[in-house]
Amino acid sequence: VIAHFGNPWLLDAASVVLKNPNVFVDLSGLIVGSFKSHEILHLQKGYFDYLKCALDYLYSYDKLLYASDWPFAPIHEYISLVKTIIPVEYHSDVFFYNALKVFPRIKKLL
Repeated sequence: VIAHFGNPWLLDAASVVLKNPNVFVDLSGLIVGSFKSHEILHLQKGYFDYLKCALDYLYSYDKLLYASDWPFAPIHEYISLVKTIIPVEYHSDVFFYNALKVFPRIKKLL
Protein backbone atom coordinates (compact mmCIF):
# COMPACT_ATOMS: atom_id res chain seq x y z
CA VAL A 1 0.00 0.00 0.00
CA ILE A 2 1.41 3.35 -1.03
CA ALA A 3 0.41 5.79 1.69
CA HIS A 4 -0.92 9.25 0.87
CA PHE A 5 -1.30 8.19 -2.79
CA GLY A 6 2.42 8.98 -2.97
CA ASN A 7 1.68 12.67 -2.41
CA PRO A 8 3.18 14.77 -4.00
CA TRP A 9 4.15 12.10 -6.57
CA LEU A 10 0.55 11.22 -7.47
CA LEU A 11 1.15 10.33 -11.11
CA ASP A 12 4.22 8.28 -10.23
CA ALA A 13 2.22 6.35 -7.63
CA ALA A 14 -0.60 5.81 -10.13
CA SER A 15 1.92 4.40 -12.60
CA VAL A 16 3.27 1.96 -10.00
CA VAL A 17 -0.29 0.85 -9.17
CA LEU A 18 -1.10 0.25 -12.83
CA LYS A 19 2.00 -1.87 -13.39
CA ASN A 20 1.77 -4.00 -10.25
CA PRO A 21 -1.33 -6.06 -9.44
CA ASN A 22 -0.44 -6.27 -5.74
CA VAL A 23 0.01 -2.51 -5.18
CA PHE A 24 -2.76 -0.28 -3.81
CA VAL A 25 -2.85 3.37 -2.71
CA ASP A 26 -4.57 4.93 0.25
CA LEU A 27 -6.11 8.36 0.25
CA SER A 28 -4.72 9.53 3.58
CA GLY A 29 -2.71 12.69 3.99
CA LEU A 30 -4.16 14.54 1.03
CA ILE A 31 -5.06 17.42 3.37
CA VAL A 32 -4.06 17.94 6.98
CA GLY A 33 -5.31 20.44 9.51
CA SER A 34 -8.77 21.80 10.05
CA PHE A 35 -10.82 22.43 6.92
CA LYS A 36 -14.29 22.33 5.40
CA SER A 37 -14.36 19.99 2.41
CA HIS A 38 -16.34 22.32 0.13
CA GLU A 39 -13.95 25.22 0.90
CA ILE A 40 -10.70 23.29 0.51
CA LEU A 41 -11.73 22.01 -2.93
CA HIS A 42 -12.04 25.62 -4.04
CA LEU A 43 -8.98 26.98 -2.20
CA GLN A 44 -6.67 24.24 -3.48
CA LYS A 45 -8.27 23.70 -6.87
CA GLY A 46 -4.93 23.13 -8.65
CA TYR A 47 -3.97 20.36 -6.24
CA PHE A 48 -7.32 18.62 -6.62
CA ASP A 49 -7.17 18.98 -10.41
CA TYR A 50 -3.79 17.20 -10.24
CA LEU A 51 -5.28 14.50 -8.00
CA LYS A 52 -8.16 14.09 -10.47
CA CYS A 53 -5.60 13.69 -13.26
CA ALA A 54 -3.93 10.86 -11.30
CA LEU A 55 -7.30 9.21 -10.66
CA ASP A 56 -8.17 9.50 -14.36
CA TYR A 57 -4.80 7.95 -15.21
CA LEU A 58 -5.72 4.94 -13.06
CA TYR A 59 -9.10 4.73 -14.85
CA SER A 60 -10.25 2.45 -12.05
CA TYR A 61 -11.16 2.75 -8.39
CA ASP A 62 -10.53 -0.88 -7.45
CA LYS A 63 -7.10 -0.21 -5.93
CA LEU A 64 -7.92 2.87 -3.85
CA LEU A 65 -8.34 2.64 -0.08
CA TYR A 66 -9.95 5.18 2.18
CA ALA A 67 -7.68 6.39 4.97
CA SER A 68 -7.94 9.66 6.86
CA ASP A 69 -4.68 10.42 8.68
CA TRP A 70 -6.81 11.17 11.72
CA PRO A 71 -6.16 12.98 14.08
CA PHE A 72 -4.27 15.29 11.71
CA ALA A 73 -7.48 16.00 9.79
CA PRO A 74 -11.10 16.09 11.00
CA ILE A 75 -12.51 12.67 10.16
CA HIS A 76 -16.03 13.75 9.13
CA GLU A 77 -14.71 16.44 6.80
CA TYR A 78 -12.15 14.01 5.38
CA ILE A 79 -14.88 11.47 4.63
CA SER A 80 -16.88 14.22 2.94
CA LEU A 81 -13.83 15.25 0.91
CA VAL A 82 -13.17 11.70 -0.30
CA LYS A 83 -16.86 11.24 -1.16
CA THR A 84 -16.62 14.37 -3.30
CA ILE A 85 -13.52 13.15 -5.13
CA ILE A 86 -14.69 9.56 -5.73
CA PRO A 87 -17.80 8.91 -7.85
CA VAL A 88 -20.67 7.64 -5.71
CA GLU A 89 -20.84 4.28 -7.49
CA TYR A 90 -17.36 3.47 -6.12
CA HIS A 91 -17.86 4.59 -2.52
CA SER A 92 -18.50 1.10 -1.14
CA ASP A 93 -15.35 -0.18 -2.86
CA VAL A 94 -13.08 2.64 -1.70
CA PHE A 95 -14.51 2.79 1.82
CA PHE A 96 -14.79 -0.98 2.40
CA TYR A 97 -14.40 -3.69 -0.23
CA ASN A 98 -10.96 -2.75 -1.57
CA ALA A 99 -9.54 -3.02 1.94
CA LEU A 100 -10.72 -6.64 2.06
CA LYS A 101 -8.56 -7.37 -0.98
CA VAL A 102 -5.48 -6.07 0.82
CA PHE A 103 -6.37 -7.43 4.26
CA PRO A 104 -8.36 -10.65 3.62
CA ARG A 105 -8.02 -11.86 7.23
CA ILE A 106 -10.38 -9.08 8.28
CA LYS A 107 -13.32 -10.92 6.68
CA LYS A 108 -13.52 -13.49 9.48
CA LEU A 109 -13.65 -10.68 12.06
CA LEU A 110 -16.65 -8.96 10.45
